[in-house]
Amino acid sequence: MYELTYIVSPNLSETDIAAFNEKVKDFIIKEEGQIKKEKIGKKDKLAYPIKKNDFGYYLTLEFNLKSD
Repeated sequence: MYELTYIVSPNLSETDIAAFNEKVKDFIIKEEGQIKKEKIGKKDKLAYPIKKNDFGYYLTLEFNLKSD
Protein backbone atom coordinates (compact mmCIF):
# COMPACT_ATOMS: atom_id res chain seq x y z
CA MET A 1 0.00 0.00 0.00
CA TYR A 2 1.21 3.48 -0.87
CA GLU A 3 0.14 6.91 0.31
CA LEU A 4 0.59 10.00 -1.84
CA THR A 5 0.03 13.45 -0.40
CA TYR A 6 0.42 16.47 -2.63
CA ILE A 7 -0.32 20.18 -2.42
CA VAL A 8 -2.43 22.03 -4.98
CA SER A 9 -2.44 25.76 -5.58
CA PRO A 10 -4.94 27.76 -3.53
CA ASN A 11 -5.83 29.71 -6.67
CA LEU A 12 -7.64 26.76 -8.28
CA SER A 13 -11.40 26.36 -8.12
CA GLU A 14 -12.98 23.29 -6.50
CA THR A 15 -13.78 22.00 -10.00
CA ASP A 16 -10.15 22.38 -11.10
CA ILE A 17 -8.89 20.65 -7.95
CA ALA A 18 -11.25 17.72 -8.50
CA ALA A 19 -10.19 17.49 -12.16
CA PHE A 20 -6.51 17.47 -11.21
CA ASN A 21 -7.14 14.80 -8.59
CA GLU A 22 -8.95 12.69 -11.21
CA LYS A 23 -5.91 12.92 -13.50
CA VAL A 24 -3.67 11.58 -10.73
CA LYS A 25 -6.15 8.79 -9.96
CA ASP A 26 -6.46 7.92 -13.67
CA PHE A 27 -2.66 7.60 -13.89
CA ILE A 28 -2.59 5.21 -10.92
CA ILE A 29 -5.42 3.14 -12.38
CA LYS A 30 -3.71 3.10 -15.80
CA GLU A 31 -0.68 1.57 -14.08
CA GLU A 32 -2.99 -1.16 -12.73
CA GLY A 33 -3.29 0.39 -9.29
CA GLN A 34 -6.35 0.38 -7.07
CA ILE A 35 -7.45 3.47 -5.17
CA LYS A 36 -8.35 2.55 -1.59
CA LYS A 37 -8.99 5.94 -0.01
CA GLU A 38 -8.88 9.59 -0.98
CA LYS A 39 -9.08 12.80 0.98
CA ILE A 40 -9.33 16.34 -0.34
CA GLY A 41 -8.42 18.60 2.53
CA LYS A 42 -9.42 22.18 3.07
CA LYS A 43 -7.18 25.10 2.28
CA ASP A 44 -4.45 25.18 4.93
CA LYS A 45 -1.45 27.32 5.77
CA LEU A 46 1.86 25.98 4.51
CA ALA A 47 4.90 25.68 6.77
CA TYR A 48 6.75 27.96 4.33
CA PRO A 49 5.75 29.70 1.10
CA ILE A 50 5.85 27.74 -2.16
CA LYS A 51 5.97 29.91 -5.28
CA LYS A 52 4.85 32.88 -3.15
CA ASN A 53 1.77 31.01 -1.86
CA ASP A 54 1.24 30.78 1.89
CA PHE A 55 -1.73 28.41 1.56
CA GLY A 56 -2.53 25.26 -0.39
CA TYR A 57 -4.93 22.34 -0.60
CA TYR A 58 -3.58 19.03 0.68
CA LEU A 59 -4.81 15.99 -1.24
CA THR A 60 -4.10 12.41 -0.13
CA LEU A 61 -4.55 9.14 -2.00
CA GLU A 62 -4.01 5.66 -0.56
CA PHE A 63 -3.62 2.99 -3.21
CA ASN A 64 -2.23 -0.43 -4.04
CA LEU A 65 0.22 -0.75 -6.89
CA LYS A 66 2.62 -3.45 -8.04
CA SER A 67 6.15 -2.69 -6.89
CA ASP A 68 7.68 -3.15 -10.32
